[in-house]
Parts: sequence; structure tokens; C-alpha cells
Amino acid sequence: MGNDLTLNPVDVQFLFADLQPTLVNTSITNSPTQLAGNAGSLAKVAAVLKLPMLFLTVAKGEVIPELTPYSTPQNTLFRTNADPFQVPDIVNALGKNKRKALIISGYSTEVAVLLSVLDAIRHDYHVHVVVDCIGSRSNRTESASLVQISQAGAVQTSVLTVAAQLAPEFSNEPGKTILSIISEVMKRQ
Repeated sequence: MGNDLTLNPVDVQFLFADLQPTLVNTSITNSPTQLAGNAGSLAKVAAVLKLPMLFLTVAKGEVIPELTPYSTPQNTLFRTNADPFQVPDIVNALGKNKRKALIISGYSTEVAVLLSVLDAIRHDYHVHVVVDCIGSRSNRTESASLVQISQAGAVQTSVLTVAAQLAPEFSNEPGKTILSIISEVMKRQ
């Protein structure tokens, strides 16, 4: 299946996989501070635009503080399998939104992100991986995973691109707020 290169807000939902303090703090490919800040900005974009978000955790852990304003018991699920699409509650939560563009961020790129991407594509989602909202303990293995992600048909993108595609009109709301989020992200770069 091909992948849509552009995003339409009416068809978009977000998946934040395993962005937990104990995991994110071990990232070397994106610093923990940058990874957490960018993930928080991505969630803020989704919230401003009222787009559905799903948060996955392992070991029934908490999400990073930057995501806690957006994570609720209703949109946060415990991932019991390395492949989120092997967990029926996760598949059902994504499916009930009836949105086929899935924006993925998470830790680690080699497990939570890659396995989410591969099975999301098998489930006919158009997948966009936000590369400044993913992390790993190894440059080498993350690079290999990103190659596999691209070869599978997912789009590699950034918080800035996602924000601008979803709200391109910056002179009126919600674009004005989105532009302020873009400015926050640019200050972290």
C-alpha cells in the first residue's frame, strides 16, 4: 500500500509509544530533554487541533511529564506485547477513531516505533514517524530501523512539518497557536 505524504486533520490520530521517564532518560540519538520537549509539543499540536491521541506504556509506567496534561486513563493503555498491534485494546482504540493517518512518536525506535510502524502499515494506516520525537540508545540501530521504516512505506517527518501541515494558516486560530508551538520547538533545536 502507498502512503499519503500530506496530512489532513480530519484523518489524523497520534500514537505516543513508551515515552516514559526511565526510558527517555537513556536516549542518546535525541537528548532526553529534546525528545521530551518535542513530544510535548507534538501532543500540544494534537490538543490544540482536538485530534485523538493514544499513549502506550510498558510496565504500567507513567508517561513523561511533558505528556501528562494530555494522557488520561481513557487514552493511555498498557502495552503487554512488544508489537502494539498484537494487543487487541490498542488495535480497537485506534480503529474506533476511524482515522487512517497515524503519526507515531516513541521510545525506542527499534522496538516500540518500528513494530508500531510495520503493523500499522499492514493495517492500512498511512504512517508518519516524527523523527525528532523518537529516541534510542544506539545511533547504529536507530539508523537501521529508520531505513526499514522508510522501506516499509512510512513517511519520516518532524514536529515542525506535522504542525505546519495540520494548521498551515498562521494568521488566524488555530494557526496562531500552532505557530507559537513551532517557535518553541525551534528554540530547542
